[in-house]
Amino acid sequence: MVKILPYNELPTSFYEDRVDNLFYSTAWLQVLQQTYGYKWFTALDTNTDQFILFTVIDNLAGKKVMSLPFSDYTPINANYRESLVTIAETLRRQYPEHQIIFKTELAADDPIASSLGTPTRHAYYHRIPVAEPKKIEVSSSFRRGVKKAEKGEVTTKICTDEASLRTFYKIYHQLRFQKFSSIPQPYAFFRSIYQAFIVLGNGFILDARWQGEVVASAIILQHRNTLYYKFGSSNPTALEHRPNNLLFYRLTEIAMEKKCSAIDLGLSGAGASYEGLVRFKESMGGVRHPITYFTSTPDNYDERPEKELKATLSSITKTMVGQQLSVEATSELSATLYPYFA
Repeated sequence: MVKILPYNELPTSFYEDRVDNLFYSTAWLQVLQQTYGYKWFTALDTNTDQFILFTVIDNLAGKKVMSLPFSDYTPINANYRESLVTIAETLRRQYPEHQIIFKTELAADDPIASSLGTPTRHAYYHRIPVAEPKKIEVSSSFRRGVKKAEKGEVTTKICTDEASLRTFYKIYHQLRFQKFSSIPQPYAFFRSIYQAFIVLGNGFILDARWQGEVVASAIILQHRNTLYYKFGSSNPTALEHRPNNLLFYRLTEIAMEKKCSAIDLGLSGAGASYEGLVRFKESMGGVRHPITYFTSTPDNYDERPEKELKATLSSITKTMVGQQLSVEATSELSATLYPYFA
């Protein structure tokens, strides 16, 4: 039997005792709720105590049940995959007019895949097993990059002040505009992360500096025994000095100093435009894991509003990028637009 419950109806310990993952942590859920106003629900298989967290979205983009917006994937206990099938069936009955979207750490050809819906996105996440250093396979090209950075007097620094967060966001804004022709999430999102994690000692900003200037910056979050490289940015004009090589080399050292079990390097797309990023993550010892998003769509579901809205958002984004809006103006508009990117 599957019950649909408000998230707060079960004690926090229920979730924390069963899932060891950043995206199901109380702090991460609070960040998304504070920034975007999501209400969380729990689909609980009472026979196994297995569950997924989701939110219901009903806006101009259509009606969706999603696990979880702006999160890489839904952690799944491999020993209870049948529970996920039962939960999926229940959600389809409970929300017959909604698309059901599962972000999973499953391969598209997993035996239960057909029960979840149609694969609509393929991606990867990478983990470095720092608790087992003998298993870390670092390429010679990555090591050469580290040495070049050190020889060029690139340095790294752990920061926990909000001024460093603002510096990160400035570089991140520039990167999203110049490299991806897209907009970043609003500054309020990153400030919520700062308050929920870094202020409480569960994360930090790791900078790489060259000639006194921050040329690469990463937001690192810690959940239990894992460090998560959640967001990163770098100045394209300084990449020849290999700041990212040194930054990630230092991150591995920090993880070992903290006696962490792993570093999660975050989501990378499976398309050709992400091939360089995937190679880089694997060059530093990251082990590839699949991510697949499955979508179940009702027969009478009207997808036209979402397609029209996406076209409008794309047009607005192109205008913002073309006019090179300031960080402040971009953040203000992003706060209004970004919920529709979920």
